Amino acid sequence: MGRSGTFFLKDVPGLLRLRTVGSEDIKVKRVMDRYKVDEHSAKKMVAHKEYERAEHAKFLYNEVWGKPSNYDLTLNTDKLSVDAICFMVKSLVAEFDKDNCRAAQEKKLKELYLAQKAINTILYEKNIPIDFFEVKIIGDKAVLNGSVKTADDIDIAAETVKEITGVKEIENDLSPENFKMSYDMGMEFFNK
Repeated sequence: MGRSGTFFLKDVPGLLRLRTVGSEDIKVKRVMDRYKVDEHSAKKMVAHKEYERAEHAKFLYNEVWGKPSNYDLTLNTDKLSVDAICFMVKSLVAEFDKDNCRAAQEKKLKELYLAQKAINTILYEKNIPIDFFEVKIIGDKAVLNGSVKTADDIDIAAETVKEITGVKEIENDLSPENFKMSYDMGMEFFNK
């Protein structure tokens, strides 16, 4: 999947989390061939992409990109052909799905979808400012966490999530107490 999918989908059962790696020289050569750029440009592109991936994982998931324990298998593309990798992955997919966990996968993916829908609706459609906002869906229950600016925002957020099809119960742990503190901490940082 890429784009930190290993972190976003970490609780989905029966998924194979695969990472491919390669030496710097091979990555640069592949970039040169693919994008028809010189070696210096290719090195910059590779470094930028790796920095971008690491920052994405750190910022969104507070995870270390490339940490071996975040993956089920890491394959070195310097040593293996595309055909060999495909053969290995195909064999492993059958092993990972042997528990026939399709229903559990669908349930977890639905929960992730509903949580993201709640976040998008509250932050971007209703424009409710919430610091450290997190929504977790467990079955048909939504758990809201974060710091809001006003007490009214707590009720508006809960009502907004109740309107989402598939959510029947709300556990609202939003709090107005920490919003000012997080704002002050942010301003303190920027005023240094």
